Amino acid sequence: MHGIKRTHLSEEAKRQRREREASKLKQYRSLDSQLLDLKASNQYDEQSFKLTTEILTLNPEYYTMWNYRRDIFVNFHKVNLSDDQYCKLFDAELGFIMLRLREFPKVYWIWNHRLWILENHPNANWKMELGIVNKLLTLDSRNFHGWQYRRIVIAKIEGDAVGSLDLEEFAYTTEMIQKNFSNFSAWFHRSTLIPRLLSQRKDDPRFKDMFEFISNEVMLLRNAMYTDPDDQSVWIYLRWLLTDDTFKTGISQDQYVGLLKDELRNVNELNELEAEDNGGVENNWCLKTIITIQTLIGEQTGSDVSAEVEIALNKLIEADPLRKNMYIDQLKHNWERQVVSMSDIFRVSVTQQFFNLIRLTAFDLIDLDTGIIDSGTPNGNQRNRFVQFASLFGSSTHGNSDTFVFMEVSSHFDDPNW
Repeated sequence: MHGIKRTHLSEEAKRQRREREASKLKQYRSLDSQLLDLKASNQYDEQSFKLTTEILTLNPEYYTMWNYRRDIFVNFHKVNLSDDQYCKLFDAELGFIMLRLREFPKVYWIWNHRLWILENHPNANWKMELGIVNKLLTLDSRNFHGWQYRRIVIAKIEGDAVGSLDLEEFAYTTEMIQKNFSNFSAWFHRSTLIPRLLSQRKDDPRFKDMFEFISNEVMLLRNAMYTDPDDQSVWIYLRWLLTDDTFKTGISQDQYVGLLKDELRNVNELNELEAEDNGGVENNWCLKTIITIQTLIGEQTGSDVSAEVEIALNKLIEADPLRKNMYIDQLKHNWERQVVSMSDIFRVSVTQQFFNLIRLTAFDLIDLDTGIIDSGTPNGNQRNRFVQFASLFGSSTHGNSDTFVFMEVSSHFDDPNW
């Protein structure tokens, strides 16, 4: 795999390997049993500390032993060492943790222990720690453990009355994103900074005009979209940018709707290019974003976008069969919104997914496309749309068997037969 030739071992070599593994496992179990006994007896000394070093070198995910190691720090070393010795022990521990992190950079318990050591270190240097985090994220820029730890370190530095580092962190996310658009952790970190920067209206001109800022962010995203249209981190960030209340309420409605329409044109254009390049197959993320933007435009303008949403959902059902049922469910909700939008004809009352009291024979005479009541024989479009719609809610009845529990007719229908 990945260009590495597989080595075929002889039966003798396999036997020898199994014996070595069995010997290691036996030693590990013996060490584990010994440490658990020491922990149960509350034994805190140098020997037990060394034994935790051994087992955590073998298995850094053994959080019980990290906890025991901290107990030894508090109940033995803190009591028996001078301040200078205790400080040197913490420094040595940071070195031990770094070795574990370089080998196992995504183990929660190592990061937790490092944080505990620094929070209890007599002379913790959080600025130096930020430099170390920078180096670790250089090795793996998408390690979300490192990004979460970075936010904690930044908060500690800011807590030392040095002021906000939001501008510096924003610049850092820009640098990391430009190196790799797929860095979801960098996009997320950026989203935690932006609301604060905009609310504070920093002297930096980028944050003084919210509409200009959003427009610049959208342009950054467009570059990323065209670079890799299948990268989900970019689309998720765009969704946040277009839906977060910080932006929806921070600019005028005309600006917001204009931004939505502009981005809708851009995503449609990209989707067309993707279809051309992929034998007519449209891009899933483009289709999902089209649905999001169309829905937002409908909410803001009061326009009916259900037809556009339905088209995109039907395309997703074909293009993304793995999530077919999710799209079908979304289609149901889209149909529900269509009925609700006919409130000038019907007063809709929803109770446990059903509506109240209308006979099928009467419903057949309502054209669901136009909402027009036809006194004649129902046409095929009316009947087919009813069958489609009824299937979304099941065949529950209310009272007589020929009554479909669907909707309550508005009082402005005078005919008692209704």
